[in-house]
Amino acid sequence: MNKKTFVLHLKKCKFRFNNREQNFYWIWFAKFRKEPLKLLWILNLFLIYTFSAVAHADTTLADDCKAEGQNSTHLNGSVCVNGKPVLTPEEMHNKIFPLYENMKNNKDSFEYYQRKSLVNCLADKNWVNNPSLPTEPVATGKLDIICKFHKFSWQSFAYLTALGVSKKPHFLEMMPKERVFKRKPDAWDFDGDINLIFSNIQQAATSVVLNDWNHNPVFYQQSMNKKFYNDIVLNQLNNSQCINEIDSKRRQFDITAGAIEIKTSWKVLDPSDDASSFFTIHRNIMLNGKLVKNTQLALLGMHIVRKTPKHPEWIWATFEHKDNAPDCDNIKSDDETNWTLYNPNSSQKTNTYVAGQPTQVCRKTPHGAGFLAKAGLTVVRDIKDLNAGMADIYQAKDAIWKNYFLVGSAWTQSINPFSTNGKLPPTWRNEIGGSSLLSNTSIETYVQNPKWFDIEHPNTDRGCFGCHIYNPDKQNALHLSHMFNAAKDYGSCIVRTLHNKKSEAPFGE
Repeated sequence: MNKKTFVLHLKKCKFRFNNREQNFYWIWFAKFRKEPLKLLWILNLFLIYTFSAVAHADTTLADDCKAEGQNSTHLNGSVCVNGKPVLTPEEMHNKIFPLYENMKNNKDSFEYYQRKSLVNCLADKNWVNNPSLPTEPVATGKLDIICKFHKFSWQSFAYLTALGVSKKPHFLEMMPKERVFKRKPDAWDFDGDINLIFSNIQQAATSVVLNDWNHNPVFYQQSMNKKFYNDIVLNQLNNSQCINEIDSKRRQFDITAGAIEIKTSWKVLDPSDDASSFFTIHRNIMLNGKLVKNTQLALLGMHIVRKTPKHPEWIWATFEHKDNAPDCDNIKSDDETNWTLYNPNSSQKTNTYVAGQPTQVCRKTPHGAGFLAKAGLTVVRDIKDLNAGMADIYQAKDAIWKNYFLVGSAWTQSINPFSTNGKLPPTWRNEIGGSSLLSNTSIETYVQNPKWFDIEHPNTDRGCFGCHIYNPDKQNALHLSHMFNAAKDYGSCIVRTLHNKKSEAPFGE
């Protein structure tokens, strides 16, 4: 049976699934069709868990309908009609399968979802009014673990975008990679990248360019906080020979907890662009081989990567401007949004590089939650709650950051989905917490994982950890950061004592 015949059988059975859902079921069928016993086992589980989940969900939603009125819309998107819950096939699909996967892996997970549906993940105005760096996501129980990680990400963003000692946002006071990875690193200051010429236009993983609809490339910048800077400079990790000594285990080294790395993406603002909704800077850039001075650049995206005592794998978060690109599954013909990286009048294939042409961009997996992501429903709901809350807080201050949102956060966890202690990759053995298929449309345009990636590749690292991995037999964990790809051979490593002392203020700038 081929895929076309399979889809026809689904239709005969009056299953009204969209193309994405049809792909989901076809993958399962194709994977086990030559193993009848496994296929029968999966179908049995499908029937048992699916209808069990529907029954439980139906009961819970019916209670919500009674509480909220005969005709109402519940906070989870379900509709009450005459006091009874109504689920569309798509809603049922989206609700059941994350539940199904969690029910197999954790006997308490369904009870967890029932309770979690009544709990909101709330933003805190103090993150903006009195910004400070959180030290670690700390949860009080199962109900708020995922929420606490996303709160950690938003609080970090609020601090890094708040004004620092030089009256610039903290993230612009951080030390750019170019000033560190050279023969003699610059002394620490708060100038950031203000005197640099922006020239990096290649995306990570693919090394190709993201062109906007004015035919200009998007620029990228990487920076580090003082904690990370000290680790690199004191240990001469700008020198590849020093890194080789660590990799060969002749020297012991760990990046210190409190290290922060950020990566930002910037669009060249054209006179026809509306700059009012963007955070902007002016920098000298190399454009088409020519130096263009004092160019206005708009912030499109920001990765924030933080190492904490309990998370040696780092905690990964990414933010975007709200008008970067639409979700691939939710492109509307009547959408009047003025997208930065998407043109509704173009027939060009999405997320595909064409030399010399603008790139048509859409978001494959909103909030990084795939079909079988652990706690996928909670991940999306918590992020949406926080984004709405932070937008309101920034709106009240008329701050430009109201136009930016958390795409998602990722970390690793033990086989217990509610553990807060991360482990170093390879991560699929430990599982990825939160947004397991996380990516940023302006930074990883061409390597976004589709929603069904974890089904087709169950033993493959994915999301952030698809690239940020290392071989523990041959490499030190410092290679989780791609910052060290910029190290060069500056001769013999002459570090007498490898500095790796803990600071009195490990999370300070």
